[in-house]
Amino acid sequence: MWKRIVLIAVLAGLLALMMPHQAWAQGPELPDQANQACQRLFKMLDAGQLKESYTLTSPEYKKVNKPDDWFGGLLSERESMGPVKARRLVRVEKAETLEGLPPGSYLKVVHVTQFERYPESEEIVFLAEVPGQGYGVVKYKIEYDRWPEAIKIIANGLFIVFFIMCLLALITWVIGKVMQQRDAKPAADKKG
Repeated sequence: MWKRIVLIAVLAGLLALMMPHQAWAQGPELPDQANQACQRLFKMLDAGQLKESYTLTSPEYKKVNKPDDWFGGLLSERESMGPVKARRLVRVEKAETLEGLPPGSYLKVVHVTQFERYPESEEIVFLAEVPGQGYGVVKYKIEYDRWPEAIKIIANGLFIVFFIMCLLALITWVIGKVMQQRDAKPAADKKG
């Protein structure tokens, strides 16, 4: 009798795990207006309109930052990533403080993005709710694995050092041979 009850309970548990559950199927909750703000930003950034994307920033951001602060580092970093191949929302978190901005209600929206040159990257957009206007962007950053880039730089540096050392060794050898021949001539002249 107990074996039958345990067997039924195990089967019911397995069946519950195999059935798609509505809460499991949903991704992170992002308000429509916040999603629209992210999509507008991504559309501009993907089109190369990095300077123009400043228009999407919130009034709070504009009070404490200039346009140069927004796209200064963004230009070179974003252009070096290459075109976007895929992007998906993975996480939404609430925050009350952000560095360089007054305390408030912020959303941290994280997308996993596959760029041409950096296939495993995260784009992080921080949004602030603007009363009557939806959401404004207050911060955007990209996180990616910088080691491949660092390894290339280190390898290039080591190659240059190796090349210079070989060149110096060759120059030293040539100078040594010239000196030997020069010293050998007077010795041959003395014998003769």
